[in-house]
Amino acid sequence: MFLTHNPLEGLSECLRNFEEIDDKGNCVVLCSIVDIKRKKDKRNNQFAYLDLYTNNGLIEGICWASSYGKYQQYIKKGSHIAILGERQENKLIVKKIKTIEQWKIDKDLI
Repeated sequence: MFLTHNPLEGLSECLRNFEEIDDKGNCVVLCSIVDIKRKKDKRNNQFAYLDLYTNNGLIEGICWASSYGKYQQYIKKGSHIAILGERQENKLIVKKIKTIEQWKIDKDLI
């Protein structure tokens, strides 16, 4: 997937594996955005379905309109981001986003 350096390499030991998180549990996921499907809700607000690459495989993320408006500058194909979210039925519901670089400095999203 990466031609030179994997930006997620060496960071996964800081976090629990997404598959280990209980349903409705909060977690931090370090990932790269592989694909984005932008949609509009009933009120014409934009939200997005995200295909997220992690060191443990692909995860589907959902960034509802309330979060999309705040973090759309990070939602670009190829972006390396840290997401605070909630696991719901094997999907990650986005609550907050930071760049990987900012996450390395802060080590949290709270």
